[in-house]
Amino acid sequence: MAVPIRLTRQSGRYALVDGIPFSLPVKAENSPAFMAIFTVDADRARELLPGNEVHPFLLWNKALLVITVIDYRSTVIGKYIEFCIAIACTHGPKPSPRLLPAIFRKRYGFGQFVYDLPVSTEISVKGGKSIWGMPKRQANLDFIIDDRTISSQYDLDGELVMKIEIDRPEKTRLPVKLGIFSYSAFRGLLTRSA
Repeated sequence: MAVPIRLTRQSGRYALVDGIPFSLPVKAENSPAFMAIFTVDADRARELLPGNEVHPFLLWNKALLVITVIDYRSTVIGKYIEFCIAIACTHGPKPSPRLLPAIFRKRYGFGQFVYDLPVSTEISVKGGKSIWGMPKRQANLDFIIDDRTISSQYDLDGELVMKIEIDRPEKTRLPVKLGIFSYSAFRGLLTRSA
């Protein structure tokens, strides 16, 4: 998959975070991942979104909880696991019509609001917060692939927060290319990355 032009323009540049140089663009290779999407109560999802410009994406009358786990095995900042808990959303002055944002993604600012983003290494926390404004925090995470399932567990301060397990797909139709925005609230501001 080709690297977007906006990222290739960063080539040879560095972001210095707490004295740690991040060579740009930060990219990952050989990173298995899985995603699971669940319907949730739209009003409860709306309560978790900041301000008045991010709205839950509605599938009929339900919002969508999006769980994405990535096992980053080869990056410029080393190996780490990321466990993203997000709500599918749109961005604009008012809620968008149902289903249209899935087709006209850019027009409706279709994406996900990242509610929680635990990662397994401190360097990923620092880069994620300082460069992208993502709500990263360090937690105990695993990513296990066996013959039948793929699973990940998220523990914080010795307590189970969430465990997700899916049946291993018989056939993988990758690569997947998703052009969506990721929104988060950081230091009282709404951030967006693509």
